[in-house]
Order: sequence, then C-alpha cells, then structure tokens
Amino acid sequence: MTLREHILHPCVKPVEEMVFVIEVLTKPGQVVLDSFCGLGSTLLAAEQVGRRWIGCDLSKRYCQVAMKRLTELRMEK
Repeated sequence: MTLREHILHPCVKPVEEMVFVIEVLTKPGQVVLDSFCGLGSTLLAAEQVGRRWIGCDLSKRYCQVAMKRLTELRMEK
C-alpha cells in the first residue's frame, strides 16, 4: 500500500493479506465479489491467484483507480 493510495481511500487493504484470504476461502476459477471494492485491493489479489472477480463501488474515482491498478498488474505479466 502506498501513501498515495492511503490518501485516496481511508481503508486500503494490503493486497498480500487479501491474497491469503482468497486462497483460503476460494478455489481456482471461482468468482470473487467485492461490492465495495474501493481501490481494488481484493480484485488485484483475485487476479494474482487466478480467480475471476466482480467489483463495484459508488465512487467513480475509486473505480478508475482500481481499473488503473488492474491494468498495470496485467501489463506486468
């Protein structure tokens, strides 16, 4: 979690912790739903461990940041 992410959203979850949670609670190929996805930490974690995901948030800005983070992750692969 960067300082910039923390400033943008008051409750940014560490992606590494969400990876652990997702691996324990889901199987490969399952769908992870985050109905309050914020900056997308849960979605990033799901993407990293091969889960499909659905995320939404009321804030257009948060959704834009989440999509940017997901795009950057996919470009790294």
